[in-house]
Amino acid sequence: MKPKTWIFICILVLVLISLTSAYLVIKANGKRTLSIGTVNSAICKSRVYTVEITPIGFLPPELEISKGDSVIWKNKYSNVHYLALNSLNITNPVKLIKNANFTYTFDTYGVYNYSELRYSYKKGMISVNF
Repeated sequence: MKPKTWIFICILVLVLISLTSAYLVIKANGKRTLSIGTVNSAICKSRVYTVEITPIGFLPPELEISKGDSVIWKNKYSNVHYLALNSLNITNPVKLIKNANFTYTFDTYGVYNYSELRYSYKKGMISVNF
């Protein structure tokens, strides 16, 4: 393939991605006007983080995230784990069998502590910032 053809294809793909993003933002917002900031916020709106429950504890044990981000706690091990999320006003522990996961989206700023109910040394913290 000639270099000019390759460059043209790359530019075309980037334009199509930008137009698709703009269309999705307009459709979601119901607006006909669009700014670059709107497209950027739609593309970079929220992130998903994974916390793995391991025999030695949570990996990573601490996360700093933004409002609207989600955290997935995953149990990839054979033991049953009970995730205690009292600071999230979830009063009952979440039971996670092998290969199970639990997802929570953080919509409020603050610091949230969690732990493994059966193993007191397994603790973690989520910091939700601006």
